[in-house]
Amino acid sequence: MNDQVAAGWFLRGLHHNGSSAMVIVVVLHLLQVVWAGAYRAPREVNWWTGLAMGGLVLAFALTRLPPALGPEGLLGDPGRDRDHGLAAWR
Repeated sequence: MNDQVAAGWFLRGLHHNGSSAMVIVVVLHLLQVVWAGAYRAPREVNWWTGLAMGGLVLAFALTRLPPALGPEGLLGDPGRDRDHGLAAWR
């Protein structure tokens, strides 16, 4: 993408930094909700939904890509060797 798309390096950097910022914002929001006690009744469903969505954000951050876009997914290239976050730490 860096060489094949105009300003690809910029788009890739934006995506990288934006995803890091997303993780930070999710964690800060979680702390704010706990601090304010906004997880108590009548908002339990919102709390559990938010925890599930936060878990998805953290899972995608640790693996770097949603499963459908991974190396064997729709946009992936199975013949290309790539680093995939925690999966590459073995």
